[in-house]
Amino acid sequence: MKHYYRKLKKNILLITGLLLLSAITHTELKAQVVAGADTLSKISGTWQYYDFTSQKAFSIEDTATYTPDFWGSSNEGVNFGKEFSSLIPGKRVLLLGTGNIDTVTTVPTWTDAAPWIDTSWDFTNGTQGQPISQGQLWVVYTSEGLYAVMQIDALPDGNFGNSFVFKYKYMSEGGTTLDETNLNSSAQLVGSATSNSGNGFDLSGEISGELEDAGDYLPDFVFVNNEGVNFGNEGSTSLSSTGRRFLLIGTGNLDTLKSVPARTDAAPWVSVSYDFSDGTGGQPISVGQLWGIYTREGKYAAIEITALPGGNFGSSFDFKYKYQPDGSRFFEETGSNEPDPVLSIAIESGNNQTADLSSQPSNPIVVLITDRDGEVVSGETVNFEITNDPIGVNEEGTVTPSDVSDASGLAEATVTVGDKEGIYTIKASLASDDTKFVEFTITAEETVTGPQPTTLVITGGQNQVTVLGDTIATSLEVVVIDDIGEPMNGITVTFEEKTIPDGAVSGSFFTPDGINVNQATTFNNRAYMNYSLGDKQGDYLIKAYLVNYPAVDSVIFTISGEPVKAPMNFTANAQSGVIDLMWDVAEGAK
Repeated sequence: MKHYYRKLKKNILLITGLLLLSAITHTELKAQVVAGADTLSKISGTWQYYDFTSQKAFSIEDTATYTPDFWGSSNEGVNFGKEFSSLIPGKRVLLLGTGNIDTVTTVPTWTDAAPWIDTSWDFTNGTQGQPISQGQLWVVYTSEGLYAVMQIDALPDGNFGNSFVFKYKYMSEGGTTLDETNLNSSAQLVGSATSNSGNGFDLSGEISGELEDAGDYLPDFVFVNNEGVNFGNEGSTSLSSTGRRFLLIGTGNLDTLKSVPARTDAAPWVSVSYDFSDGTGGQPISVGQLWGIYTREGKYAAIEITALPGGNFGSSFDFKYKYQPDGSRFFEETGSNEPDPVLSIAIESGNNQTADLSSQPSNPIVVLITDRDGEVVSGETVNFEITNDPIGVNEEGTVTPSDVSDASGLAEATVTVGDKEGIYTIKASLASDDTKFVEFTITAEETVTGPQPTTLVITGGQNQVTVLGDTIATSLEVVVIDDIGEPMNGITVTFEEKTIPDGAVSGSFFTPDGINVNQATTFNNRAYMNYSLGDKQGDYLIKAYLVNYPAVDSVIFTISGEPVKAPMNFTANAQSGVIDLMWDVAEGAK
């Protein structure tokens, strides 16, 4: 089994030799420092809590296991602190300002009074009613009476989003002084190069080459002569099917660029820089432009155009670049040289089970987490949620919100289905990358005992002819047969019009004792229903079925509607003459 440190972009705990032993400096004992990075998220509408002692974000269901030091807040944008939580006492948050967490070596002593606050958006001593922002430094006085320092690193979903990324230093043995760290060091590749006509550039190898792939050389873009000096996929068969991988960010300084938006193979990402809608608008690239690039290896890079030596229609351009080999799109992040260990989440067991209503299936649902070599990965958080309930459920199903993969790479959850029969879908996703997920299905079934209906049989009332608007002469009659061939009582049968003549008004159903309903319960081995026809000549097809037993086939009655047929009698005297006869013919009569 392999063991990995967590990476920043994956909520992975990054401990880079910072679990420092206590040391004497100027006769003062400095606290042992635990340093790392993590993400706090809003899951299914509820923010997570965070516990510095365990370096873990967790849901409210796990407060018996972990002691929260703060949780997220959506008030005034993305914020954090105590707000509305009875689990976090007092004013425990302090805004230091902005800066670099690595150089923070001391924090103020806690007092449960201003400038300490209970929630970051505090209008006087916090953000003054604004969201937290990148670069802010905060002190947290933990529930154990220890100190931690946080640097807000990113708000991936924006100021009013559902998560924030932070680096932290936690004094696990007490005290207000701590060592410098290197959390903000970067493993990214940085350099400058020239792109020439007839050549491409491979950012992962930091080398120029031909237009086409050659061994380990995989060009991420090639020089494009179309519409002046440009670059992209055009002109390389190796790149022609690699999609939209270039994004015009704007103009600025690459040195201060902190991130690249997540890539989608769609606009505003483009396949060539001169794209008329989302690129340069059919113009050459220009000095100062910043471009995001999604490489052939699925990594992120950014370039700044620094010069066009031959002018707008020349044969080269100079550029500076940043490349993140760990796959991060946040260039200020510290990355490990290890490849991302988590490549897959797979269903191990527990799929396609059945359960009684409001009960649990026989076994938990279990997923397996593995790395690129197929070896299991421990310590990875998996989130579980029910994404689909049967329509009409009153008591919703529940599932264990999260679990951490064990030494065998397994994480599991217990599912309880709701009070409605049907399929419940449960999604299991990596907390570090929710684009990696699997789905389980659990079928809820009502417990069945005793004989069950299998067949519905017509025993009377079929193929009648009735005058339009009148009630059928013989009631519609059915019998319900069970699975041992015997008639059943107490079973509800529903009657409804399947089809009626075009333009006809619907007929009406009522029981033999005159109650206007379309359902009848079998009694003395039969169920009966009366029916009054509509107003158009033709066939009225009546469907009878068992709504509570959809597996039982329905049956169809046919009732033919005809107009009134009445005789006409004439009487005349002996005198000759002509008699004019006039009458109204009912619609549909012959």
